[in-house]
Amino acid sequence: MPQVTMIDNAIQILSAAIDESPNDFTLFMERSKLYHQKGNFDKALNDFIHASEINPDSQEADSYIEIISEILNYRYKDIYNP
Repeated sequence: MPQVTMIDNAIQILSAAIDESPNDFTLFMERSKLYHQKGNFDKALNDFIHASEINPDSQEADSYIEIISEILNYRYKDIYNP
């Protein structure tokens, strides 16, 4: 069984809070940062995009979206162009 870390616990707590408050910008930002820390870039990107939709003026969310998009474009480049 995989080991559950403090980050995993925090993600679970934030996910439960998001279920209760699905339009809370701060909750999505915090969870996306934790996903980013874990290297779950796809989940982090989805949360940052959702946070950006909630608060379109957030430069922080937009910056993270750009950073993760660059990581994904670089990381999987050879998969798309063998």
